[in-house]
Amino acid sequence: MAVATIVLVAIAVAVIVGVAISRRPMDQWQDHLRHQASQWTQLEDEGVPLDDVTPHRVSLSTMLRTHSEEGSAYVEAEKVPGYDRAERAAERMEELRSQRGKRGESTSSSSSPEGPPSTLPMPPAPPMSSAPTDPAPTEH
Repeated sequence: MAVATIVLVAIAVAVIVGVAISRRPMDQWQDHLRHQASQWTQLEDEGVPLDDVTPHRVSLSTMLRTHSEEGSAYVEAEKVPGYDRAERAAERMEELRSQRGKRGESTSSSSSPEGPPSTLPMPPAPPMSSAPTDPAPTEH
């Protein structure tokens, strides 16, 4: 059981490292981490507090009273971070799809607006050669 746990943790660490390295090379990670550390040190030297989080207990009713918003519990799409980028990407995809559909309609008359045909057309048969074919060899 302990061996399985160690193997599982090792695999998880390997996956995380693999994803991190695929995002940016190791030397860029080193530069990035050095830069972050130097920024934090510089801020501390300048006297800028780094907003440490101090947890405190509060009841659920108090938290809801102070942090709740009136209205629907449904998420409004416009308030989701990255909504504009996702919307633009979706519009580009729809535009490309409609362009492909228009191009497909002009090149083949057998496609229907419901979707692609259920069977694909057969490719043309290769031309028949006039040379005689060699019969199966016979034993002597």
